Amino acid sequence: MLTKKSLLTLALFFMVIGGFVALIVWEISSKSPREIIPERVKTQLPRQIRTGVQKDLWIDGGQVRFHHRVTSPRSILTAEPKGKTFELIEEMQGMTCYFQKRIETGEKPHQEVQWFQSNQGRYLYASQRFDANQVLLACFKLPGKTLKTDLDFKDAFLRGGARRFSISLKEHPPHFHAENFKAYVRGHAVQ
Repeated sequence: MLTKKSLLTLALFFMVIGGFVALIVWEISSKSPREIIPERVKTQLPRQIRTGVQKDLWIDGGQVRFHHRVTSPRSILTAEPKGKTFELIEEMQGMTCYFQKRIETGEKPHQEVQWFQSNQGRYLYASQRFDANQVLLACFKLPGKTLKTDLDFKDAFLRGGARRFSISLKEHPPHFHAENFKAYVRGHAVQ
């Protein structure tokens, strides 16, 4: 049987251990994920290598649904610390995108599709934005309302390139931004 002195010593021991555990938990919970990650691991952020990537996005446009498609033969998805959370960023190689900008229904439905391609780009999940450099661009007016991906570039009503390109998918139609954009409308340069 335990004596009174042994019980008090045991209780004091558990209180001291509990205090240390509480202090450690409080110290860890008050730090951001970047502070908790040891220095040697900071360069080894969580990442996933993907092949044959295809993302199909469907956006409600009221009376129609807009279909957007992004393809990439290879991408790397990384979780980067940002404040107290992580931000998902997908680096895509050989990225090709198709965006339905407008769909007209009626007797002869037709659509406007915007296409772009870049050797490398990235998608930021939190801001729903694509960024790419050295981009080829084209715009098409096509029959029907189903997204077409077998495009013939001689049929594009606008073709061109941009040094830097960004698309925000937070609203519809997607917000496009191009820097140093050079365009050709039906084969004629636009100044």
